Amino acid sequence: MNVGYTRVSISSQNLENQINQLKNSGYEKIFSEKRSGKNEENREQFKIMMGFVREGDVLYITKLDRSNFLQNKDVNLKVLH
Repeated sequence: MNVGYTRVSISSQNLENQINQLKNSGYEKIFSEKRSGKNEENREQFKIMMGFVREGDVLYITKLDRSNFLQNKDVNLKVLH
């Protein structure tokens, strides 16, 4: 399954730019949130997404700094520039 994950750090930032970048990826499910990346405990959509993705899925993100959480999931990663 093609899954997208978007996040902005502060409420004044807009998720729309990242979502627009993901539209051409053919994602079937997207998780989005406005949360700081410093504390994963506060990132509810991130936790839900991590429980959702399975081996063989492709996760689309817009920034490489969002990738370190996939080490043991056997999920393919696509970073959109």
